[in-house]
Amino acid sequence: MNTRKKYQAFKTFLESSKTIFESFNNKTSETKRYDELYILNVVPKGRNGGTDNRVFEVFWGCHPFDNKILFSLDGVQNKTLTKYGVTLRYC
Repeated sequence: MNTRKKYQAFKTFLESSKTIFESFNNKTSETKRYDELYILNVVPKGRNGGTDNRVFEVFWGCHPFDNKILFSLDGVQNKTLTKYGVTLRYC
């Protein structure tokens, strides 16, 4: 397969990717544990504004799990600690 055909195949995939992965998520019981904590994000063209035609990402977003107190010369700050779900990135 030449480069032009590969690019066209990827472009076709991007056009239907949101439907494919959301359908997979709805039909798969294993993903339910992530749905309780995170939000599924299907992002053709990438999570940095959806502007890169060479990137496709699926990920579960962040979830706060604890707080941390930071002491500095400026005073005391409360910082929220977050964890991130699984990410699939294709580029």
